[in-house]
Amino acid sequence: MSTPTLKVTIDRREIEARPGETVLQVARRNGIDIPHFCYHDKLSIAGSCRICLVKVNNLPKLQPACNLAVAPNMVVETGVEQVQKAREDVLQFILLNHPVDCGICDKAGECKLQDYQHKYGPAESISRDPKHHKRKLHDLGPRITLDNERCILCSRCVRFTREISRSNALGIVERGNHSYVEAQTPGEFNDAYSDNVIDICPVGALLPIAVVATVAQSQLILWTSLSSLAFLAGLGALSAYAGGARMWAGAGRVAFWGAAAMAVTAGAGALFGAVA
Repeated sequence: MSTPTLKVTIDRREIEARPGETVLQVARRNGIDIPHFCYHDKLSIAGSCRICLVKVNNLPKLQPACNLAVAPNMVVETGVEQVQKAREDVLQFILLNHPVDCGICDKAGECKLQDYQHKYGPAESISRDPKHHKRKLHDLGPRITLDNERCILCSRCVRFTREISRSNALGIVERGNHSYVEAQTPGEFNDAYSDNVIDICPVGALLPIAVVATVAQSQLILWTSLSSLAFLAGLGALSAYAGGARMWAGAGRVAFWGAAAMAVTAGAGALFGAVA
């Protein structure tokens, strides 16, 4: 017997949905992108990040797509101005105390927050107040380190330990602006499936300790090599100027940038070799 379906419209597309599905699930199944942080198809619905807000016909307020069940003849808009403004506001709020250290973050290039800020976020922050700082690179246990400043409190890792591994090893403590993820026994996060929380974290908050240490060492090698070669090339250029040979000074500048490029290549090789 075939499963009954119902008709919904998302962004002017008429789509068949299954009873009990949410708007987000229907949209994802049909290739419609609705941003989300806290939603994961293997975890319970938290509805806390609010980045998935959409406009629904006959409802006065925007609704979270992850927690809204489809209904017959429902009309949903995901790209109207009201929704875009809400996404900007949510990203402003999330980044209010975020360090925005993408340049040195190990998750750069595969971070949902980075992607959504580029696609949906405002050009600059409206806040002029100092950021509220939290713990940096705090070891949850022997294998995983947590950067509480990068954490957006999506609760994916917490729900994983409650619903999948059933260890209840992680939780969110304190309230409001001071909330942060913490192990049930500080420093002893020894969940048998602990490495999975690194994979489901949408940002660069949870990282393996071994990788963090290796990358830091490789970056030190890279910048030490670059600085040394650039310094030597600079001395060559200065010597040429001192001798009055401007032609050789030009060659010194060429040597400088050539040496810098060689240093970057050598350092990158050392970096990737060490990580591998």
